[in-house]
Amino acid sequence: MKKVLSVLLATATALTVCGGLAACGDNSGTPNADDPNTITIWAPLNSHGNDTKGYKSMIKGFKEQYPEYANYNFKFVAKGEGEVQSAMGNNPAAGAEVFFFASDHYGNMRHNNYLQPLTTEYETAVKGRDAQGTYEFVTDTDNKIYAFPATNDNGYFLWYNDQLVTEDQVKSLDTLLPACKAKGVHFNFPYDTAWYSGSFFFGLGCEFNYTDSTLTHYHGDFNTPEGKAAGAAMLRYASSDDNKISETKKVISSASSFSAGMADGSIAAAVSYVSSFADIENAVIANNTDKTTGAVDDAAVEEALSHIKATVLPTFKATVEGDTEKDYHMGTFYGGKYCGVNRAKSSEKIRVSMALADWFTNQAGQTVRFNLDGSGPSNLAVAATDAVQNSVGLKAYNAQIALGTDVNCVQGVQSEEFWGSSGISAFATGVFQQDAGFKTVSEINAKLDALAAALNK
Repeated sequence: MKKVLSVLLATATALTVCGGLAACGDNSGTPNADDPNTITIWAPLNSHGNDTKGYKSMIKGFKEQYPEYANYNFKFVAKGEGEVQSAMGNNPAAGAEVFFFASDHYGNMRHNNYLQPLTTEYETAVKGRDAQGTYEFVTDTDNKIYAFPATNDNGYFLWYNDQLVTEDQVKSLDTLLPACKAKGVHFNFPYDTAWYSGSFFFGLGCEFNYTDSTLTHYHGDFNTPEGKAAGAAMLRYASSDDNKISETKKVISSASSFSAGMADGSIAAAVSYVSSFADIENAVIANNTDKTTGAVDDAAVEEALSHIKATVLPTFKATVEGDTEKDYHMGTFYGGKYCGVNRAKSSEKIRVSMALADWFTNQAGQTVRFNLDGSGPSNLAVAATDAVQNSVGLKAYNAQIALGTDVNCVQGVQSEEFWGSSGISAFATGVFQQDAGFKTVSEINAKLDALAAALNK
């Protein structure tokens, strides 16, 4: 079944958690609304860096480029791209001046009037430097662009350790699970997070989207023949003997952080996104650092990282009602990350913030972020560099997206219930944990009927 976007996002074309980090330290995440000389930036912690790398390193150059803004203080607060919408809430005036957000939040941010549209000057710059699909995604029906493209990598694929599982074994769940079982290691699939939970559904072409521009009518193919085939396939692998290392230990895990497991060899393969490599690298370095002297065994680190590979998601077997059993690929949500400017601020702050958002997302800014955490650029010049072209993670991401929309789903607006604790993640968790009421096909079908009744409106 061919996927469609919501009416609101119908012009979007192809563009890394849902996910992110909460505000930390002594930063509450709420700027001082009374300080006219402070510009607060909400951004993922792994993009902040310091005076020599990351977004923080760009502030000195910004002040040199814009001396009229040199008197401003720039305050960074750790805020995941998936958290900004809820952090804004009903009081955007108290939110950050500049913030990074994921593509699926664009529709609600426009609906809630959080975003300041780009001026003609910045629109021209973006259209000249970024991939067309990335800025079209945030171009609304008034033909205005409402955010700066920051990355073009917001999806997931498979990381694996080729010392534990081979390139051939990771191609299918039917070979990956028994290979992991034989070594007593895990395949990490974060089924308890809704961003990943839909992977089997996507692979069978299921649609999840609003059907109107007012974000009133939502439809998800939970209880269609394809949706029920996806649920049955999940049950098949969850209850398989290949998923049982012991009576209490399963091959398929849902660890929220898998980097330590990839580094110590307890996880052989993991479904995740591009910048996860930075976390794996840090875990490998930690494992090869002398706790007394702090010396790092660089040769051991290089050797360990050379075995971390990436590829498209595995295939799985499923049977749609009235059809024969076939192989389908696990699919991904995909899209980009954006940098927005808060339109609830003063005109002067908006002017400064617009220049800063442009600065973070121009060619130099996207190079800085790629060098820091491996994020995939939307900037055409950066994307064409050898470093980006040779990125293990980005090559795997692009190969996954190349499987098309019969396998993957552009990440448009989803209902709050879809993401919520009783949504698709609760269903997937019940299946993979083999909870009561999730152990037979008839029970699975009943759960999917209930999910459709609760979410579709």
